[in-house]
Amino acid sequence: MSRAFLGLGPLAGVMLSGALLASCEERPRRAETATPPPASAPSKPPAPPPQLLVIPAAFHGEWHLRLEDCGSSSSDGRLVITGDQLTFHESSGEAVSIVSEAAGLTVRAVMNGEGETWEETYRFLLSPDRKSLVQPGSGGGDGVRRIRCPATAPG
Repeated sequence: MSRAFLGLGPLAGVMLSGALLASCEERPRRAETATPPPASAPSKPPAPPPQLLVIPAAFHGEWHLRLEDCGSSSSDGRLVITGDQLTFHESSGEAVSIVSEAAGLTVRAVMNGEGETWEETYRFLLSPDRKSLVQPGSGGGDGVRRIRCPATAPG
């Protein structure tokens, strides 16, 4: 380095250039001390639908695919709903989980029929006039629509 460039003596110039080079070397960085932004309050997940102990009375009764089948236990489309029981044509079961939702009811039941036992989940939608009950099909299918039988079914 020249004296004119640095305006210093040769020894001072060498020392200054060494200091400049040392300052260019990578140095470990200090941990940042900036305060992280305040965490927003965690949002609460929506409350799960209420679990019930019994199937609501609005769903109770005998339901069939056709009104003329009411009173017949041999109709394939028969469904009888009581407080904690679902009885179909060839199977029946006790509800182990009942969840009421705005659009209807979901019942998980331990079913028995034809010598077998299994667990099944059923979803039921009640019409506004409470005269028909829809059991939606899986995968968006039409499902099954049953009609409520009168309290005293024709003989």
